[in-house]
Amino acid sequence: MSDICKIFKLASGDTIIGTVVAETISYIEIAGPFQIYNALPNMETQSMSLEVAKWDFSSDYSKPFRVYKTSVVAIAEPTQHMEESYLNVISERDLNDEVEHTMTKKDEDVAEFMKKIQKILDKKNDKDVH
Repeated sequence: MSDICKIFKLASGDTIIGTVVAETISYIEIAGPFQIYNALPNMETQSMSLEVAKWDFSSDYSKPFRVYKTSVVAIAEPTQHMEESYLNVISERDLNDEVEHTMTKKDEDVAEFMKKIQKILDKKNDKDVH
């Protein structure tokens, strides 16, 4: 398996969707796992919808998650609609991370620029004193 979107039912009761990036005899590495859960039912339409959220908010999503096969109850193929929705969420997340990184880089550039100005001012002040 490589770069394949799958749905995993875990022994914990969680249902997650993610992209399989590696597999060994004992574990599966999953990039960008999101938990699938049922949203509150819509009483008007008498329907229920599926929602996704990060599986673990405290973990680094830039690295794959290692899920041991002993905790996997079932693996399934997502519907085309579910896979497209998941890929859209992942794309938006990647775009947001890229924008955040860009903003951070600009902030670092401004801080570096300010340090250079401060050094110039410090040198000027030193010359004025002597």
